[in-house]
Amino acid sequence: MKLDRINFFEYIKEQGFRTKELFWFLDYSVRDDFGGSMNTVSAWIGLHYFCSRPVDENGEDLTLLTWPEGNGFLVEKLRSPIQSKIQTETLIEKVKPSASKKARFEVQVYQPFTKEQKHLLCDSIVYALPAFTRKYILDETSNVTEGLVYSPWLVANLSVDKVPTGKGIPPCWDNVIYQSPSLGYIVSTHQDLRASREKSILTYYQAFGEKDTISTRKRMMKTSWEDWKESIFFDLKKAHPDIEKRTQNIDITTYAHAMIRPIPGLIWGGQREKLSVSYSNLHFAHSDLSGISIFEEALTRGYNAANKILGEQKI
Repeated sequence: MKLDRINFFEYIKEQGFRTKELFWFLDYSVRDDFGGSMNTVSAWIGLHYFCSRPVDENGEDLTLLTWPEGNGFLVEKLRSPIQSKIQTETLIEKVKPSASKKARFEVQVYQPFTKEQKHLLCDSIVYALPAFTRKYILDETSNVTEGLVYSPWLVANLSVDKVPTGKGIPPCWDNVIYQSPSLGYIVSTHQDLRASREKSILTYYQAFGEKDTISTRKRMMKTSWEDWKESIFFDLKKAHPDIEKRTQNIDITTYAHAMIRPIPGLIWGGQREKLSVSYSNLHFAHSDLSGISIFEEALTRGYNAANKILGEQKI
């Protein structure tokens, strides 16, 4: 499929588009959903961004369904029925065949707060970790994950004494700054019904869409909190000159491998299908298998893996 073999920018140029405002909007759109620029995601995925969004008879977007907690609302609904079965503060180090006749697998874990290493026995596994971890945890020797690209992200939460005003339209739920390297910010208290509330939290996002993700990660590791803060203020002051004096606290988090990037060839080149192939009693589930890092894809992959286990155990 040609659209999956070329990048989005190539396709847009082939169609004769030249407007810088359009280029900015398209680049922003794919960075927002896929973590890559027009030059680094496929043309197919760029078109998918727009073609997959339903509109009403007037061409307007349908009503947005969201919650004040974002996807945290959905995660909590999934977690609450099985809370007693979840073991947190536990890092998976290795998964290997069990030497015991009591189980098929032995899972080596480390608990950093107690500094304990443990070995868990189990018969079935849903491996819902990013695909790039497989060579470390499963000791995979195949090249099935070779060439996968992960986009680095930065997320900052700014606690403000008042939602800032400034240039452009008044702040709404999702706010974008024209020609900004960031994705803008959301007002996390936008759905709060308390009219008298002035304090708020602005959640600022930046997806690093450059092709050389390794250099980006190295730069992220060397960048201090103070430098990140100055960079964020410099960006936000374009729309809100008073943002620095309104800000009481900033929490900044960087994610080196935040999401898989649908580069040319990933969606229809056959690699995703190979990533989805199960081992005996070990099934993969992650949005990586779809090549698109959104909740619905992750949920579907988890659902499919769970059904495979139910079939194996004849439940």
